Order: sequence, then structure tokens, then C-alpha cells
Amino acid sequence: MSRSSIVVPAVACLALLASPAMADLTSTVKLFDSYGSNGGGEFLVQYSNFSFTPVGTGLDPQGRFESFCLERTETIGFNTTYYVELNDEAVTGGGGPNPDPIGNETAYLYQQFVEGNLNGYDYGTGNGRKHSANALQNAIWYLEQEITNKYLDLNGTERNLVDLFLADAAAHAGNSIGSVRVMNLYANADGTGHKQDQLVMTHVPAPGAALLGMIGLAGVGYVRRRFA
Repeated sequence: MSRSSIVVPAVACLALLASPAMADLTSTVKLFDSYGSNGGGEFLVQYSNFSFTPVGTGLDPQGRFESFCLERTETIGFNTTYYVELNDEAVTGGGGPNPDPIGNETAYLYQQFVEGNLNGYDYGTGNGRKHSANALQNAIWYLEQEITNKYLDLNGTERNLVDLFLADAAAHAGNSIGSVRVMNLYANADGTGHKQDQLVMTHVPAPGAALLGMIGLAGVGYVRRRFA
């Protein structure tokens, strides 16, 4: 598959501009090739006119962030300007329903990747990074029902990694999508010309937020039992 025209996921829901008829979009991105060789991410994303600062691994000296594809039925070109609508579900093409909400497991894997905590992922600059990127992209496509063979185009090292990533995701299937969202990409500012959609994390979750929430729920349960 040509790296200059790559097939990927598309997702959409909570629009940056909430309106029944899409107004002209002002947020834009350009994508650049990075690690991975299976027709997907990692991609490097240069952004403009965002209302937030996307979270990246911090490894790119130019301040761009890393992303992965969601679907495999749309294409992008590198160093090309695309218009962005931020959502939490896919709107065109690929596996699953239409629109197709982003899965909790997909969001979990991407968040762990961005935060540098994804078990087994090689964040170096050699072949290990390429193998990790290929495996994570396949894991995302598999979870999003874009492929039925999780080992598609993977070598032995990458097959072991995709199994590791999917097992980790399954263990956290009850998580919410948190601050992970989908960038629906369009060729035109009026929201026409669907292009492949990408993942983005809008902010770093507050430390201890999940723990505090669990403590709060436990407290409510205790009070209810105490006064039942």
C-alpha cells in the first residue's frame, strides 16, 4: 500500500461547532509519515486553530502530536491541509454501525500510548518503534472492526505485540473514553470530502481523578446501606 495515499478509520460526534448544518470549519491539520509500515500510524500531526493543545508523547521536537487511524476505507495525503471536526464516533465507512462510536478499548490503548505507558511499546527510534506502531495500528483496526485478522501484514514480533496490546485493552474494557476524541478530516472547510479520521487526546487526565471518583461512589454506597 502506498504511504502517500493511506486508507484509515473515520469517526464523528461532538462537533467543534455545534450546529445542525455544519458551518465552515476553521481547525486544520497536516499529517506526516512517522513510524509504521502497514499503511497506518504512527502519523505526526501538525495542527492549527485548535481550541485546546493536543497531547503528544513529547518526543517530537517540532511540537506535533502522534496519531493513529481509525478506519481503512478513506485516504489521506501527507503535507496536505485538512479541516477538522472533533467527535467521539465515526460518521462514514468502515466496520460497525454508521455513525460508529469510538470503543473504550481503543481509547484506552491510545491514551496509554500518548502518556508513554503502553506496556510493550518501544518509544525508541529504530525497528522496535516500527514494529510497535504496526501492532498498535492493527489492534485499533481490529477493535474498531476494520479488520477481522488481527495479524494482517504483521511479522512474528508484531503478532506478539498485538496480542499483548489487545489483552491489555480487554482488561480495561470498562474504562470510559476519557479525553480521547476523533478528528474527522475533510478536504473542504464546509465539511465535504471525507478523509481518513485520526485519534487525538484533548488533555491529560487529572492525577487521581479516577481514584477520587471510585472513593466517592463507595461512600455513596456505604451511606445507602447505612440508612437502608
